[in-house]
Amino acid sequence: MMPSPSIRIAALTLLTAATLANAAEDTPTSRGQWVCLSPGFLETLATQDVVPHIKIKPADEAPGAGICGIFADRQSGQTYYVVQGRGIFLRNAEGKPSFTRVDGEHYDAYYENAGPDVDPEGRGICVFSIQGWDIATTSCISHDSGKTWASLTTDPASIGFDLGAVDWAGGGKTILAKRHHNGDLELSRDSGATWQIIAPKQGEIRCLGLLGANVLLKGINGENAGLYRSSDAGASWTKVADCSFANLSQAVVYHDKAYVACAQGVLVTSDQGEHWKLLASDCPNLRGPVMIGRDDKQLVVFGAKGFYESLDAGETWKLVAPFSDDPALRKGRYEYGSWNPADDTFYVTHIAGQAYSYRR
Repeated sequence: MMPSPSIRIAALTLLTAATLANAAEDTPTSRGQWVCLSPGFLETLATQDVVPHIKIKPADEAPGAGICGIFADRQSGQTYYVVQGRGIFLRNAEGKPSFTRVDGEHYDAYYENAGPDVDPEGRGICVFSIQGWDIATTSCISHDSGKTWASLTTDPASIGFDLGAVDWAGGGKTILAKRHHNGDLELSRDSGATWQIIAPKQGEIRCLGLLGANVLLKGINGENAGLYRSSDAGASWTKVADCSFANLSQAVVYHDKAYVACAQGVLVTSDQGEHWKLLASDCPNLRGPVMIGRDDKQLVVFGAKGFYESLDAGETWKLVAPFSDDPALRKGRYEYGSWNPADDTFYVTHIAGQAYSYRR
């Protein structure tokens, strides 16, 4: 018996969607393995006269320049590609493979940092870096899920930021960030137009967070390692958790909870950071940030062995995208992991410009 026209149309729609999803990367891929995206991606960009470039080196001395960051907006389902020295790109949905730059020429940096602060509720994206081609293109913010962008003000003396966090619930006005070259911890109340130094020379900071506009978090390594909380704009700090950090990261706020990935597991709070519970203690050297799936029961976090997932709000975890033995996959320096729940694809990128994907 032949299927009805409606069933055939539905099947064709699903097949088309699956085909587009499988074609979302530039190289042929099969599920359950890591694939290097860079060669095909760069070949496509070259047809558009877009050549990655690292500011501190001439083009002929930077052959490894490429995709230095990939991140996803959970609400829109969009995957963003950061091309060294050339901006933030989205893949065009129709026609032959091609990409469109979407940052409005507000960002051309090379992503040597903790990665962006992407609001899991879709209210905004803030992309940090230590240095762009210009002080006005080092870091940028979007308040409308990537449709329009504005530059963050940076300092010619200290250039950009290692990491930062945004109060998205408050409209993205308050930003807490750490300068790269001098380590100053700074606070902005006007979406990064102006900054106030609240603590100089904070080089030991490895994590930042904002729980609303007035509760600040900082995670530090070293002699006084731990997670600290301030409710007076950084004038005083209280240690709220004993932990250390395997990588630079941000606290992620979703509904009434906040999550911090650390070397010991995932810390979670539901009382504005006064008390924290440790989850995922069997997942080593988490590198953050925590990513939200269909709801706050589905959590994903990037760690030393790959990506871990919890389907029960963090009580139990499973390694769902393990790293292979390919040494090229693990560059180590400024390594950043992300996940797009819309197509269930995991990504790892490096400052060296190589990017990899793993589709379940």
